Amino acid sequence: MSFQDFLIARDVPRECLAEIESENLDEAAIQVMDEETLTKFIPKLGDRVAARDFCKRKMAPKKVGLIEKLREKLSNKNTRSQELLDCCKNEVDINVTVEEMYEVTKVNKLRFYLSLVKKEQEDRTCVTTPNPTEDEPTEDEPTENEGDLDLDLEHIEEVVIEEELLADAPPTLLVVHRGEVFEELLAAFQHHTCLNNIQIEMILPNGQKEVAEDMGGVLRDALSEFWQVFYDKCTAGTSLKVPCLRDDFGSNEWEAIAKIIGMGWTEQRYFPILLSPVFIMNTLGIAFNDEDVIKDFLKYISESEAETIKTALENFEEVEVEDLLDFFSNFDTKRLVTKNNLNSVLLGVAHKELLQKPEFISKCFSQTRELEKVTSEPSTSGNIGERQLHKEDNWVLDFGTYLGKIIDDVTKQKLLEKPWSPDLSYKFPSSGPRNLKFQIKWLDEWRWLVHSPSLDSVFCKYCSLFSTVVGQQATKGGKLVKTPFKNWMPENNSEIMKNNKNCIERAANSLNIMMRKSENVILQINKHQNDQIINNRKCLKPIIRTAIYLARLGNSFRGHRDSGPFDINEPPVKGEGNFPSLLKFRIEAGDHILAKHPSTAGANATYISWQIQNEIISAFNSILLKKLVDKEKSMIREDVLQFIPVSDVTSAGLTNSICNAMIEVGLDVKYLVGQGYDGASAMSGALRGAQAIVRESYPKALYVHCSSHCFNLALSDGCSVAEVRNCLGTIGTTYNFFNFPKRQRVTCEHEINKLVEKPKIEKLKRLCPTRWIQRHDAVNAFVSLLKSIISALFEIATWTDKKTASDAQLLSSAICQSSFLLCTFMIKSVFSLTLPLSKYLQTPNLDLSLALDSAENVNKSLKKMRQEDKKSFSDIYQETKTICDEFDITILQPRTTNRQTNRNNVPGSSPEEYYRRAIYVPFLDQTIQAINEEFINHRNTLEPFQRLLCHDNSLDISKIFNSTQQLLETTD
Repeated sequence: MSFQDFLIARDVPRECLAEIESENLDEAAIQVMDEETLTKFIPKLGDRVAARDFCKRKMAPKKVGLIEKLREKLSNKNTRSQELLDCCKNEVDINVTVEEMYEVTKVNKLRFYLSLVKKEQEDRTCVTTPNPTEDEPTEDEPTENEGDLDLDLEHIEEVVIEEELLADAPPTLLVVHRGEVFEELLAAFQHHTCLNNIQIEMILPNGQKEVAEDMGGVLRDALSEFWQVFYDKCTAGTSLKVPCLRDDFGSNEWEAIAKIIGMGWTEQRYFPILLSPVFIMNTLGIAFNDEDVIKDFLKYISESEAETIKTALENFEEVEVEDLLDFFSNFDTKRLVTKNNLNSVLLGVAHKELLQKPEFISKCFSQTRELEKVTSEPSTSGNIGERQLHKEDNWVLDFGTYLGKIIDDVTKQKLLEKPWSPDLSYKFPSSGPRNLKFQIKWLDEWRWLVHSPSLDSVFCKYCSLFSTVVGQQATKGGKLVKTPFKNWMPENNSEIMKNNKNCIERAANSLNIMMRKSENVILQINKHQNDQIINNRKCLKPIIRTAIYLARLGNSFRGHRDSGPFDINEPPVKGEGNFPSLLKFRIEAGDHILAKHPSTAGANATYISWQIQNEIISAFNSILLKKLVDKEKSMIREDVLQFIPVSDVTSAGLTNSICNAMIEVGLDVKYLVGQGYDGASAMSGALRGAQAIVRESYPKALYVHCSSHCFNLALSDGCSVAEVRNCLGTIGTTYNFFNFPKRQRVTCEHEINKLVEKPKIEKLKRLCPTRWIQRHDAVNAFVSLLKSIISALFEIATWTDKKTASDAQLLSSAICQSSFLLCTFMIKSVFSLTLPLSKYLQTPNLDLSLALDSAENVNKSLKKMRQEDKKSFSDIYQETKTICDEFDITILQPRTTNRQTNRNNVPGSSPEEYYRRAIYVPFLDQTIQAINEEFINHRNTLEPFQRLLCHDNSLDISKIFNSTQQLLETTD
């Protein structure tokens, strides 16, 4: 290929080609041109680099192939006639086995030289090696004997390929995409066993190549992104990381990661220093002790947990035992932690987390030869035990690892107080033509100087941390500040180090402000600070209004995807909580103050985290309690104040919880004149119940059993008639049976749609065991859907599912019984009278006298039904008979006997008379009696007040006096 054809293939503009041809520029002229002159003919940088490389290879002398070098090496070692077989150009018959080769050659060893070739299939992770063009020189053509299998191989000695034979191997180019470096590097090192002299070409998200020539920086950038993703996806821990098993990672993936560690160390001296040193030392076979394991474990867990463990190790009595138990339970510890066994338990947990769990990963790493280079490869920078895995407490606090990153105040303080410092045995690497090294005495001479082991450079710890605060760099080019400094020539160091001394005072002042050591009066007289406070309050108002809006609606605040930073540019996603979604909606609607807040506020001052949400809700609680308590106290009213968590459920414990809660919310308990609970013995006991203990301290607090609860108990007693109780049980079973989507579709979509008059209710309701209002709703819904239910059960009974079909058959048989249908309509008739009273007794500000009057009115209605039982039951019987006739159900009277044993055996001349006597009349009598019994205590409590306030002159004065005396004795 000619030079012109090469430029045409790279789409060089025709004007440039014409100018090159007019000037008669050839390969030799291109090589000697400077960059500025060549730019006039070839404008693009990539084309210029490719053109120079093409001309260099075109003008280079013909290279000697590997086969020729091996032949020459063999000829020098042995005078016998020998020949090598190039199996790349002359393929060996696939049917020839190694055993046959041994039989032919009669030698002890056969050496095969393998070569990697480019994969034919396309892959996003491209591994390419520059190939010669058609016109470029290639290796010599094979001789006639190279394809001959009958070579004389008897006397071939073992040939070792030395490294210099492969020294001229071209660089390996890896094409990776920004944001997908982890997946693509991992795939590349899985599919290719040997990748050396690597160069990276980065593809941007827009599909264009990144304008950069990899001289080491692009590879370090790719490695940095790779390890950052690796830390997030494949490790556990906080300050130190330990690889954790993944179900989608096998030995191939972990071995590929080990190869990348070795490659990064070999190519750029890049090592993932956040990995636990103990884990790495265990993998590489470097000795360590128990103290190293515990130190790494304390950096593996969170800071709060580490502080708890450190305190326990120093003084066990200062730590709550529950905190230790909670900590060790997270690691499934089976032993009880005490002061004597704390060290052994902690060591066992640390050993399990750092070494036992990643044991499979450690084995995969140790089987990879590339990782051995970290310790075995000779290097002027020291070995891994001395440099990368230094076993000091502060080895993580290396200034080089934080270069160019945002550092929080806590880390800054640690870097200033305890930066990485070498011990006297540390071997500093040498560099430069004179092999100069850093001198440890410089750290004592200049106290502001720190050494970075990962970069083999020094920094000014004040300037590098506070350069943005100080306002200027200490030196030109940012040396010692943002740029690593490693010029160890003494004559050039003094001036630059003197310049950095001027930054110490300014950095110290900035540090005082950051650590809040300055006087508060400065902030008070600072107008800018006051303006900032006002702006912060403006930003906080829309956040509080959003919380108020959610609280009024009773909606949840958080979802299961609320973690991470709050990005106003990203739309709400599925699973995101209501609180951040509403904040984004406010911003889109034009709330400019809130829109600026996330970008201008610090990471710890956004006031939208779940902790702040809980604090806002607690503040709402305090404000609402104060408003409720401070309302007009002369008005009698009922308000819900607080839900109180209770740990002691004894009578005394419940009494203390109630009284303390009233005092905390601001109620004056000396005005306590009444108390109401349910009928549980712990609350209503006359001797040691909560109400009795309260009356010991507050005698005026009369106890009244909750009227609504009393009425529920009365209805429950009324429904204790066997037939009524069984009917309600069957209704509940029917709801459970149809509480499946497939069965509901049979009821709703098929059977209800067939009805001429569709009911308003299209779904059964649950039969609540305690709330009788919901029981009425459940019975009403069952009666409305009765026809559809019977038809659906008949259809489901024909299904192939044996269990479902048999249950449907049993339910249909129970529902189609005449006694069940009659009981259903009886319950509906009685519940229609009791429902209004159930609702009325739950209204706020209800007077006890009105409650008793309402209960008495319902009781009168039930008594009227009892007196006119023939008429009222006749209506129920006719309604039931209509349903029975529609489904061919005959209302039969059960067989009676002379001796009554275990069932209703009342006499009756007809089915209507029998069921009226056997079920209807007992049901009414039981309900009336239960209501009278449950409300008798209320009448006894109210009677003295009624006599005292009565204006009837015909009443005996002596009775009024006795009632008043009785009331005073009870309240005194």
